[in-house]
Amino acid sequence: MVLTEKYLRDADSVEMLDIIFETAKVPDLGTTFNYGSIWSGFVDLVVKNSTDFTSFYEKTVSKAEADIDKAIAGLNT
Repeated sequence: MVLTEKYLRDADSVEMLDIIFETAKVPDLGTTFNYGSIWSGFVDLVVKNSTDFTSFYEKTVSKAEADIDKAIAGLNT
Protein backbone atom coordinates (compact mmCIF):
# COMPACT_ATOMS: atom_id res chain seq x y z
CA MET A 1 0.00 0.00 0.00
CA VAL A 2 1.47 3.35 -1.06
CA LEU A 3 0.26 5.07 2.08
CA THR A 4 2.12 2.78 4.43
CA GLU A 5 5.25 2.45 2.31
CA LYS A 6 5.68 6.03 1.13
CA TYR A 7 4.02 8.41 3.58
CA LEU A 8 4.06 6.81 7.02
CA ARG A 9 7.42 7.05 8.74
CA ASP A 10 7.24 4.54 11.58
CA ALA A 11 5.76 1.17 12.50
CA ASP A 12 3.42 2.69 15.11
CA SER A 13 1.75 4.87 12.46
CA VAL A 14 1.31 1.88 10.14
CA GLU A 15 -0.19 -0.14 12.98
CA MET A 16 -2.57 2.70 13.89
CA LEU A 17 -3.70 3.04 10.27
CA ASP A 18 -4.34 -0.70 10.10
CA ILE A 19 -6.49 -0.47 13.23
CA ILE A 20 -8.49 2.41 11.74
CA PHE A 21 -9.11 0.58 8.47
CA GLU A 22 -10.08 -2.62 10.27
CA THR A 23 -12.57 -0.99 12.62
CA ALA A 24 -14.00 2.03 10.74
CA LYS A 25 -17.03 0.42 9.12
CA VAL A 26 -19.66 3.15 9.63
CA PRO A 27 -20.30 5.35 6.60
CA ASP A 28 -20.45 9.11 6.98
CA LEU A 29 -24.04 9.91 6.02
CA GLY A 30 -23.18 13.56 5.43
CA THR A 31 -20.81 12.68 2.61
CA THR A 32 -22.92 9.77 1.37
CA PHE A 33 -26.13 11.77 0.93
CA ASN A 34 -24.58 15.25 0.54
CA TYR A 35 -27.41 16.95 2.42
CA GLY A 36 -27.97 20.45 1.08
CA SER A 37 -24.97 19.94 -1.21
CA ILE A 38 -22.87 20.98 1.76
CA TRP A 39 -20.20 18.30 1.26
CA SER A 40 -19.71 18.96 -2.44
CA GLY A 41 -19.68 22.69 -1.68
CA PHE A 42 -16.86 22.23 0.82
CA VAL A 43 -14.95 20.14 -1.72
CA ASP A 44 -15.39 22.91 -4.30
CA LEU A 45 -14.00 25.45 -1.85
CA VAL A 46 -10.93 23.29 -1.27
CA VAL A 47 -10.41 22.74 -4.99
CA LYS A 48 -10.66 26.49 -5.58
CA ASN A 49 -8.29 27.13 -2.65
CA SER A 50 -10.96 29.38 -1.13
CA THR A 51 -10.97 30.43 2.51
CA ASP A 52 -14.63 31.48 2.39
CA PHE A 53 -15.84 28.55 4.52
CA THR A 54 -17.84 30.61 7.02
CA SER A 55 -20.08 32.41 4.54
CA PHE A 56 -20.55 29.23 2.50
CA TYR A 57 -21.60 27.36 5.64
CA GLU A 58 -23.95 30.12 6.77
CA LYS A 59 -25.79 30.18 3.45
CA THR A 60 -25.89 26.38 3.08
CA VAL A 61 -26.56 24.99 6.56
CA SER A 62 -30.33 25.65 6.56
CA LYS A 63 -30.76 23.68 3.30
CA ALA A 64 -28.69 20.82 4.72
CA GLU A 65 -30.76 20.79 7.91
CA ALA A 66 -33.99 20.79 5.88
CA ASP A 67 -32.73 17.82 3.83
CA ILE A 68 -31.81 15.95 7.03
CA ASP A 69 -35.23 16.70 8.54
CA LYS A 70 -36.89 15.40 5.37
CA ALA A 71 -34.83 12.20 5.51
CA ILE A 72 -35.71 11.65 9.16
CA ALA A 73 -39.40 12.25 8.44
CA GLY A 74 -39.21 9.67 5.68
CA LEU A 75 -37.86 7.12 8.15
CA ASN A 76 -40.72 7.80 10.55
CA THR A 77 -43.47 7.08 8.02
